[in-house]
Amino acid sequence: MNGKPITMQDVAKAAGVSTSTVSRVLDERLPPTNSPAAQRVKKAAEELGYKRDILASSLRRGGTGTIGVLVPRLSDTVMALIYEAISKVAQERHYFAIVATSGDDPESERQAVELLLNRRVDGLILATSRLDDQLPSQLRDRGFRTLWCFVPMGKALLPWVTIFKVDTLPLGTSST
Repeated sequence: MNGKPITMQDVAKAAGVSTSTVSRVLDERLPPTNSPAAQRVKKAAEELGYKRDILASSLRRGGTGTIGVLVPRLSDTVMALIYEAISKVAQERHYFAIVATSGDDPESERQAVELLLNRRVDGLILATSRLDDQLPSQLRDRGFRTLWCFVPMGKALLPWVTIFKVDTLPLGTSST
């Protein structure tokens, strides 16, 4: 198709349905359907190589489907395992977890948080080892709707979880 990205309109035309039908059939948040129209849409999308435009979708949905995760370092086994668990749960719920590291430096932490917020993450998970860290309360005061913080206590092998705001991430809970 002239090197341009395949659009929903292209799929709708190929499947003989409306664009809204294509949107509903290909929306992974909705229950799948196998109606004749849905089968045509899925076949046309596959044959044309349609890929959802994530930027356009995030504008319509009002969210990016992204969770920001800030850890001191991924070389720490506990932090790496926490990130892997978060990423797994995020994928199960059609979210993408993006990680940033701070090296336990407060200024690097603040810069990384700003970069994640500028990318319009839908939620933010902070891992910090400083009990006097003011960043969680600063974010809460700015009205950021979702925030979880893991605060390792001393030399404990597993972190304590401190939830600074009752709103939960769209991920819900997991026993992972």
